[in-house]
Amino acid sequence: MTLEWTTEASQAAADLINENSSLDYALFTIPNPKKAKPQVVVESKGNGGRAVFDLFCDDASQTKVLTGAFVVSAVDEKGSVTSVRRKLVHVTFAGSQVGIMTKGKLNGWSGPFRDPFPGCATYLQLFGGDLDDLQEGDLEATLMAAGGATKYDFSNQTLRGSVGLPEMSAPAPAPAPIVSSGKKFKMPVKAPEPPTPEPTPEPAAPAPEPAKITKTQEALQKMKAHKEAMKRNAEAEKTSSPERPVLQPVTVQEKEPTPPEPTPTLPKLPPGMDADNVEFVMLMSTQSGSNKQKNDCRASQQILESIGVQPTIVDGADPLSKKKRDKLFRVSGIQGNYPQFFVLPKGMSEKIEEEDEEEEVVKGDAMFFGDYNMLSEKRKNGTLAAEIGLGDDALSPLPEQEENTEGAASSKKLILLISSMCNAKVMAEQNHAQAVIEGLGIDMTNQLEVLDGCDQQLRDRRNELWGVSGIRAQYPQLFTVDDASSKIQFVGDYENIMYLNDHGSLAQEIGLSA
Repeated sequence: MTLEWTTEASQAAADLINENSSLDYALFTIPNPKKAKPQVVVESKGNGGRAVFDLFCDDASQTKVLTGAFVVSAVDEKGSVTSVRRKLVHVTFAGSQVGIMTKGKLNGWSGPFRDPFPGCATYLQLFGGDLDDLQEGDLEATLMAAGGATKYDFSNQTLRGSVGLPEMSAPAPAPAPIVSSGKKFKMPVKAPEPPTPEPTPEPAAPAPEPAKITKTQEALQKMKAHKEAMKRNAEAEKTSSPERPVLQPVTVQEKEPTPPEPTPTLPKLPPGMDADNVEFVMLMSTQSGSNKQKNDCRASQQILESIGVQPTIVDGADPLSKKKRDKLFRVSGIQGNYPQFFVLPKGMSEKIEEEDEEEEVVKGDAMFFGDYNMLSEKRKNGTLAAEIGLGDDALSPLPEQEENTEGAASSKKLILLISSMCNAKVMAEQNHAQAVIEGLGIDMTNQLEVLDGCDQQLRDRRNELWGVSGIRAQYPQLFTVDDASSKIQFVGDYENIMYLNDHGSLAQEIGLSA
């Protein structure tokens, strides 16, 4: 069933997407959805932005199908520079009293609804009283996930102030016309003008200071200079003709035994740091799908307990610890692998979470201590406690790591949470993530469930998954479900899925291999 846009509706849509338009919203309806050729007509248009769409809560709107778009101001603040851009948010709404047959036509109408509004920042589909995605907090989270701005102004006052044209100055009055009296007059003799003094040369402006370059630019310049030097050396070797060396008799000597390579040691504590003023931090994950990582975390805790160390635990799967986890990842340079161990000055772990701009401070004060393999090796050698600053290791036996017995018995399914109402970037990421999962040999029919977060019938399951991951309105997200316990574990978002796949650990993380 083809939709037909009236001339007035098409013009209103064109006016809204015009960068110089004074409109910041346009809303349309379909008064005759049951006809063979339903028409899209203008419901209202003007200024008001997102706030106008609150009328979806009115009783009168519950019998209508409404669609349209509104303008939001995307504000980028970088240092002293602030830029404001005009973004569009497209909305499709079906009231709670709209018939089932009409609601069933919405999927077929989604293309004609969106065609007049290309390049929207996001597309929302709302039903009845479920307007959470239209609230400013949820909407800003969706727009921030799509990227491109540091904050959003839904009143559009920022945008109006940034594009206002300056008032033009009034034109100078025309000179009064000269009226001749008819009398003859002599042209007055003009007195000679005094010689114009030569202008005194202004002092030369000081030379501008050389522009400061960033560390990244400096590194690129050094790399470029190094490559040029290597190229010159290679050319010089080609053009030169070294003399052929005279062959000398070779005396065979008995080869001395090669000394064994020194065993790598853990880094010593920095000066001024000892067991009394440091905090030993263990970064682990309670939601890891890898049985090996679970066993490594348990064995690490037993090793530390055997030498009397009680570490501060940071759960990388806890959404409240995400900021702390990401900064520790940057200190170690290893992402998505558990457990990891760090030495920080006492109280620094809380400071990491409280301060937003302390990344450089953390890198300077925190020390990456190692992973499970290094911790276990030093415990076997009896040097772990000394290198932490506690003296010699106790003579207690090293706890044995548990056998990985869960992998064969447990059976897991995957849930990929996606959105059918998203922009082109998110759609491409969802397709890529699904292709990567399929490439692992997953039974796409029986082992993978693709769940559409925009399907209102699946709203409760979507909210449950958001509660597990701690991330709302961001797609795609990947989860594992244990068949035996029905426990849901969050694997990661698109960025983490790609990171695990690039490092060859995605299959292990979702429990396909030990």
